[in-house]
Amino acid sequence: MLAVSARAPQLFGELAARLAARHIAAETAEFTAFSQSIAGRQFAALANLIERMKAADEGIASKTEWWPAPELTDWIYSPLSGSDAASARGFDKNMRLSRNKTTAGVKSLLQSVQGQVRGARKAASDDNWFKNVPCVVSDVFQALWRDKPVTALKAMLAVAEALPDRALGGLDGQARRQAETALLRHAIDILMNDARALDVSQAATVPVLDGVRTKVDKRSTAYDYATYEVDRTPRAQVRFASLADASVLRPGDYDAVLFADVDLDSYPLSHEEGPLATLTAELRRDGVSLEPAALLRVRFGRAMQATSGPVALARVTHDRQARVLPGSRMDRAAGACRGRWRRQGCVRGRGRYRRRL
Repeated sequence: MLAVSARAPQLFGELAARLAARHIAAETAEFTAFSQSIAGRQFAALANLIERMKAADEGIASKTEWWPAPELTDWIYSPLSGSDAASARGFDKNMRLSRNKTTAGVKSLLQSVQGQVRGARKAASDDNWFKNVPCVVSDVFQALWRDKPVTALKAMLAVAEALPDRALGGLDGQARRQAETALLRHAIDILMNDARALDVSQAATVPVLDGVRTKVDKRSTAYDYATYEVDRTPRAQVRFASLADASVLRPGDYDAVLFADVDLDSYPLSHEEGPLATLTAELRRDGVSLEPAALLRVRFGRAMQATSGPVALARVTHDRQARVLPGSRMDRAAGACRGRWRRQGCVRGRGRYRRRL
């Protein structure tokens, strides 16, 4: 089935886990910024902390600029550190016991936390979910301290690849882990290959990472959440896609199409004047434009051809009256299959038709 939405990644995030619990797999693609990921936030926070710690060691700034280093506690709490909450609490308590902590003392404390977690993992039984997850609490910090960002990112990637999905969320952990892994790989590739091709140092390339956006293919496997076992034979497969992407799919590839959240906010009919209008005015040339209504008409028509079965339209309303707009081909198709959707459990819920999830 194909679910078309102007906010396909967000809709995937809202519904994928519920679909998975009902043995329905889902997938989507989105562009995510490195700065919005767990790895990106932790990388930036640690780099900033280290900069302040080095300034204090050189006498340029006061120690109060970094003590008690809550960024380190947040880092240990982070799933990408490979540590656990108990270690984070113990570290924070130790840091706040004395203001006389030095950078050498902090490094020693981080190494101690890493060693303790690794020892506990080694002694754990084979049934432990985190037995094979490396702890890199100290390794990442030390790599950033020595200006080796690639080493730090590779350590995070090793943890992300080894983590069980549940470590990043009981419902959406699988999709979030896929995103973290893809973003880390892209960041490493930029620092190792793109920087070398441009003859730029890795240190000079690091600030660029915040603005890097990576295409992430997210997939939600059908799960049995009682046992956390993957369902190898899901009842169905749902792809969440934007209208533009859906309009270029091959005809008949899907059994059904659902257009979700159709309203003027999702599909505006007004023109937005951007750089094109300024350029045409300055150059005194006529621009080429396509009316939004005409563009939507073509895209909706082509997206409907992606299915060999029913087409359903979920129109957003604000009066709790989910009526189907009359007139167009899409509306007639939605009206024709509305009965089928109701028999399958569709409900009218403040602004949309949706499956009872």
